[in-house]
Amino acid sequence: MFDGDFLTSEEFPTAESVRDAVGALIRQTLLAKPSIKDLLDRIEYCWVLYDVSLYYRRRDANRVFVTVNANASTRRLAKQKKAQSSSVSTAEGTSAEREYLNFSHYFNFRSSIASLRPHQVMAINRGVKRKVLKKQFTVPQSWLSEFLAATAKLMGKSGCNEAKAFVANCTKTCYTKVVRPRLVSRLWNKASKLARIHAVECFATNLESLLLTAPVKGHSIIGVDPGFTNGCKYAMISAQGDILATGIFYLPQVNNSRFHVAISEFCDFAVCHRCDRIAIGNGKGSKETVAYLKCLIREKRFKDLDIRWRVVNETGSSVYSISSSAELEMPELSPNLRSAVSIARRVLDPLSEYIKIGPASLSVGMYQHDIPSSVLKTTVDMVVEQCVSFVGVDVNTCSVDLLEHVTGLNKKTAKAICEFRQKNGPFVCRYQLKCVKGVSEHAFQMCSGFVRIHGKHDDSSAAWRPNPLDATSIHPESYPIVESLLVAKRMHLMDLYDEQCRRSFVQWLSEPNDEKISLVSKCNCSISASLQFIAESLQNYGVSSVFSCSSFDLQPSADVGTIGELQRGTVLQGTVKNVTSFGVFVDVGVGRDGLIPTRLLPTAVSLRVGNEVRVSVRQVDVVKNRFDLCLIECI
Repeated sequence: MFDGDFLTSEEFPTAESVRDAVGALIRQTLLAKPSIKDLLDRIEYCWVLYDVSLYYRRRDANRVFVTVNANASTRRLAKQKKAQSSSVSTAEGTSAEREYLNFSHYFNFRSSIASLRPHQVMAINRGVKRKVLKKQFTVPQSWLSEFLAATAKLMGKSGCNEAKAFVANCTKTCYTKVVRPRLVSRLWNKASKLARIHAVECFATNLESLLLTAPVKGHSIIGVDPGFTNGCKYAMISAQGDILATGIFYLPQVNNSRFHVAISEFCDFAVCHRCDRIAIGNGKGSKETVAYLKCLIREKRFKDLDIRWRVVNETGSSVYSISSSAELEMPELSPNLRSAVSIARRVLDPLSEYIKIGPASLSVGMYQHDIPSSVLKTTVDMVVEQCVSFVGVDVNTCSVDLLEHVTGLNKKTAKAICEFRQKNGPFVCRYQLKCVKGVSEHAFQMCSGFVRIHGKHDDSSAAWRPNPLDATSIHPESYPIVESLLVAKRMHLMDLYDEQCRRSFVQWLSEPNDEKISLVSKCNCSISASLQFIAESLQNYGVSSVFSCSSFDLQPSADVGTIGELQRGTVLQGTVKNVTSFGVFVDVGVGRDGLIPTRLLPTAVSLRVGNEVRVSVRQVDVVKNRFDLCLIECI
């Protein structure tokens, strides 16, 4: 009989302790066997890399399920709310109540791991981490039978019945306490890893769209951070991003003694600095601010200015305004006024301004707060470099944060360029960069192709003359070729500032002849590629600097201020704020973004951050402070 009494010692004084030690040794030996390791790897391979529902012909008995429910404290809160017969919205109530509503969709939730979508995995992990949810797993019985069969081959059939029973019990214990939890953990970790990868890709796609928002060039801009009690903070900036004036005005709804004086100062400053574009933050008070500014425009308070306004996403501006970099950049301004400057500059040069804001504060992508900050930082750097390579940077408006991402420059030289610009005024041409301390000939050769200067034709006898090619992706090394082609076309370099002349030149380039081939053959590159590149660069000339009035005059089609005022079927216009795997979020001006579920989006439609859309309200949930939309059309 296997009682273990004859094996007792000082270290294992009882038969029970001996049996436990032997059982642990058996489990350790089993897990070290190559055949057992291969079995576990095979099970994991089948359940992770393949859709189990297809691999096993949708037999639920052979699928790994995760069951999610509320934890004990959340269930108590639910019972308490039910007993009180009261409801709470996500905009009100305690943090526990808000968490309850946010994760209520995952109460009594069950799905196979293979069927889970990335956002569901991320949501479950967040709920478990916040102790709102708990998850359990149901695994196939075949796991146990396969494991027992594999261990039986290793252990053999010799020995008495009681010894066999002891070994079998050790094997089952090994499966229950070690193998099953380990397999489940590995499966869930891989599902979580894939979900995080998807979330990072989603963040990168949305960030790229945000950074490539068309800038507004050649205009002085007013940024307004709306507010009631503390007033509407405003900042006026020049076409180069320099701060011209700041201040506060108050809405008529606020009883303030400085109401008339403050609004007169605001209008006078706008006229004095010729600020004809107004960017209004989309925060609290945005609707009222828009209505009041429209009233001021009708009353001709801005005199002869052709004022155009637009509601702008202010996400992250308040976070940036209290950061150390904002304090270093604008030490003389209070955080409220810095926020207004940020709103104005993100219209002037979105690429340059948005990169100042922390990745997690941009509110693009999904579950970015659950992604390691180092991963987000790496993703931001990668996306910024891609954007710089794609559209270049406006050296007269860009920040140090953006300029240091340009090939050939670093933080020191980027700072020197910005200081040179502040001291000597805007750069006139690319060659002027050579005057900046630290920008060597090698650095100039590397960075000049990515630097843009949107200068206009100037007949003054200045030391530096503007060059229309500086606004393109054509490198200075190729300027002689373009100039030779212009001579052959009997055109002057400055003619390229004229849109009609550019079109004529591009059309001429698309028709190769011996003369053009002879001119281009002087450079060591493909003739057709060179002509095509020059043509495309000139064709895209000034695309980022051409101001589109229509994009700055999007008018809401309904005067709706809050979610409570929304009705099913209401038609609204809005701006796409975020695109995720489960839907598209649209800002329609009610203080909360509406969701167009993915299943309701036409397959032929591909929306990106910044797209203007017309939508209709599908359903409203005031309790959860949410509403769904249907896409009508892209504007």
